[in-house]
Amino acid sequence: MNQIKVVLPVKVNGNTYLYDDASGIIHQWSNIRQEILELYRSAQKEVIVEKLKGKYSINEINDEYDYIDFNIKEYGAFFRECDINNDLETRSNDEILKIARLNNSGLLISLTDACNLRCKYCVYSESYGLTKNKSQKFLSLENAIKGVEKYFEFIEKILETNPRKTFTISFYGGEPLLNYKVMFSVIEYVNNKYPGKFVYNVTTNGILLSPYVCEKLVEYKVNVFVSLDGPQDQHDRLRVDEKGKGSYERIIEKLLYLKEKYPQYYQEFVSVVSVYDLKTDLFKVQRFFDQCYELKLLPPTKIINQVIDTDTTYYEQFTSEDYEHCYEQYSEIKGNYFENISKKETVLPFTRSLIGMNYLSIALRKRYMDVPPERMYTGNSSFPGTKIFLDTNGDFGICERVNGSHPIGNIYEGIDANKIRELIESYSKMVLIYCRKCPVSRLCGNCFRTFEKEGSFEFSQEICQQSKKFIESNLQEFIKLGTINPKFSIMAHTRKEAYFIDEYANV
Repeated sequence: MNQIKVVLPVKVNGNTYLYDDASGIIHQWSNIRQEILELYRSAQKEVIVEKLKGKYSINEINDEYDYIDFNIKEYGAFFRECDINNDLETRSNDEILKIARLNNSGLLISLTDACNLRCKYCVYSESYGLTKNKSQKFLSLENAIKGVEKYFEFIEKILETNPRKTFTISFYGGEPLLNYKVMFSVIEYVNNKYPGKFVYNVTTNGILLSPYVCEKLVEYKVNVFVSLDGPQDQHDRLRVDEKGKGSYERIIEKLLYLKEKYPQYYQEFVSVVSVYDLKTDLFKVQRFFDQCYELKLLPPTKIINQVIDTDTTYYEQFTSEDYEHCYEQYSEIKGNYFENISKKETVLPFTRSLIGMNYLSIALRKRYMDVPPERMYTGNSSFPGTKIFLDTNGDFGICERVNGSHPIGNIYEGIDANKIRELIESYSKMVLIYCRKCPVSRLCGNCFRTFEKEGSFEFSQEICQQSKKFIESNLQEFIKLGTINPKFSIMAHTRKEAYFIDEYANV
């Protein structure tokens, strides 16, 4: 059996910890544990004891050997089979669909490709390779219902056998509220057929939050994610309409209407998502969101992302001074985050989202441990069908970020197992050899979208090295936070959504 170690030693405050990618466990490490691990596969326990008894006591060797042995036998720790062996070839189409079906979390629906804004960092702007795929299409109600019906067929057995499981239907665009009539008709249709089984989300720029739209969103308890990039000068620099006019005032007006008219809904179901680039004044944005949150003017900031940096010319506009300035501001905010955690002080939503999100995959790593090795073709890239994306052409894709060149079905034929097989094989042949040997593969955020290129996939060693460096840094910081405060909150700012680190951080 061709096995290799998939572990990463991490130094924190003079101590050594070991992240084990095979099991997801973070171990406090030592020289004796390392020596036993190096000998484990090639020698029996008695031989190892004999080799090490001059350096350590017999009892210590026995105890540490049992520790290593237990983790290997109980959790499959430290080692991974590195042979490239795609077992999909031996699985039937029914089995492939079963894998996808059991892990499915929901359906994403693109209501329209059209948008009433021209945000400068949009992936469909001229700075991105997806521009040529942009259209002004709208999803018809007929095709939306067909898509939903095929989705029902896909998850039907789960709905029958797991009455407690709920699914999510998320509406995207373009700007989805340009097609709000279809959205509400879909919600009504789903609620009539499967009452109480679905939760609804919509991501919007907020401009079309009219009284009628707000009323219906409240009626159906739709989770609303509104794009807002900070105070007016920061927001309007990037989020403009066709005439180049900023959108801040229009969005704030609609949010405050929603707050005044439906205060309880506003508090429980509305969140802000934000984007920044290297010219963003993070200090100013932080002050804005913190003040708005404390005064209860705006809902909590749930997601803060830097402008996507793959397949783009967007970053060509920035100078070295821009990079340095952004880094300095980000580092200071991170330092304050650590100080707050150490003092067990409250961390407000903006900072939790900006900094804490970096540690979320580490905190939740045990959720990835049920992924069999043969499915670990890259990072935490989901098995096609885990999410299903319905585009305006009536095609099903694997997510909202991968363009239509990789469909896995359509509204007429449903989810196609052969297409899933082809997609995984083309992708895994490119990355599997690297992922299987990677000591941080389960923490990796790279996915199909990362390596998608002109209808195929193209591996980038540079991206992988950058990812490894970033993950190692996050592991160091995560462990440090755990030693400072074993129970620190990563994210906790929406109803029922709180990730408290206990067993994960208490290393």
